[in-house]
Amino acid sequence: MGVVMKVFCEEVATHVLPAVRALMAIDLIKRHKMKQVEACKIMGVTQPAISQYLRGIRGKKIAPIKKNKRVMAEIAKCAQEIATKKVSPTQWSAMLCGICTKMKDEGMLDEAHYPYGHCLK
Repeated sequence: MGVVMKVFCEEVATHVLPAVRALMAIDLIKRHKMKQVEACKIMGVTQPAISQYLRGIRGKKIAPIKKNKRVMAEIAKCAQEIATKKVSPTQWSAMLCGICTKMKDEGMLDEAHYPYGHCLK
């Protein structure tokens, strides 16, 4: 059996992205009064997924992220940008990369928990 060749973004997509999406959905809907249908179109997920984020069924691992003020500020900044202007899928993707980068800078995505270390960006 050989070495597992996962990249960092695969690990993030599996373990971190659902929580970030949940926090983004909560911010867009509660703070910016966006409808679930609007949020799902922007975020590229279904309306039931948004509902599950809001009810804590999906993206359950939000507690560690909520504790970090700098990462939460980055999420809030992105939500503000989304709520006030049209954001392309490319811009949305870049925003998610920015949040991930902030999490790495804050030591939240360290080698012990996410050992594949290299971002594709």
